[in-house]
Amino acid sequence: MVCPSLPATYDPDWSAEVGEKARLFDNRATVNADVYFVKWNQMQNAIIQPCGYLWWTNLGDTRT
Repeated sequence: MVCPSLPATYDPDWSAEVGEKARLFDNRATVNADVYFVKWNQMQNAIIQPCGYLWWTNLGDTRT
């Protein structure tokens, strides 16, 4: 089986994390906090073609 002609590139995705680790009040209190935000524009995914070729492409958008 012959693979179809597919684009050779795909767009990047990104995610962000903000965190803080602090010791307060002469080391009597510790704060550990994280906030995650992931926004995928054109989320990347691998698709196996009928000919067996693995092809990376961009799919839809999502966020968490």
